[in-house]
Amino acid sequence: MRWRAAIAALLIVGAAVGIAVYAWPASAKLPRPFVVHTAPQRKLPVVRTLPGDYQAHDFDLSQLIPPGSRINRVWYAPATRYHQQVLVQWTDPHRSVLWGKFEREPRWGMTLWSFTGSRWRAVSIPVVQGPPTIRVAFADVTGDGRADLLFEQAPGTNHGCGPHEIFSTSPDGVTTRVFSSDMCETTLHGDHGLLALDMPYYVHNDSMCCSSFRENLRLRWDGRRYVQDSVHVLKSGPH
Repeated sequence: MRWRAAIAALLIVGAAVGIAVYAWPASAKLPRPFVVHTAPQRKLPVVRTLPGDYQAHDFDLSQLIPPGSRINRVWYAPATRYHQQVLVQWTDPHRSVLWGKFEREPRWGMTLWSFTGSRWRAVSIPVVQGPPTIRVAFADVTGDGRADLLFEQAPGTNHGCGPHEIFSTSPDGVTTRVFSSDMCETTLHGDHGLLALDMPYYVHNDSMCCSSFRENLRLRWDGRRYVQDSVHVLKSGPH
């Protein structure tokens, strides 16, 4: 009877080893997670203030842009009574900048206005001059209960390639760029107070549109910087 028990034990061990050997190559094909590098934090200087206890939607929008410019778009952040923000995109038709070697584009900019209790403070969001291909969203990605500005630029590309940045504003009106990285095919969004990055992971001869893998990265703000909360590299589905 002992030899039967020994054979049964060997069969069980062999089956376990067989499953492990069979499964290992599939898991081994998944690449290691890509490390995201971000620029240092940067506090944005206040460029203008307006006195008054205005509701965001009550503003004469011409007050919120440089003299002589015109408004292109306006975004209102989800807000409480004491945390209101207005983002305006404007164009100066009287000034232009060189784009590429020969093309000229009207100068444009982005101004973020934040209410601080008795005044509105404005900061200029840094932009790359050229065709204003942008994406704007508001979401709490610092876990403080206030909406942060998620700002993406993709000048001259249809793959969303360009600076991806996050700006967080404190209750006293100090706006800080807390995240900045050049990315492609990645949309910034929030996930339960975390910064969610669902990024392409290219290998071999992948085209820009169709990566073999996707890396789903979640970052948590610890009060000073973003740290990894979770990461998963997954095989992309059929394109």
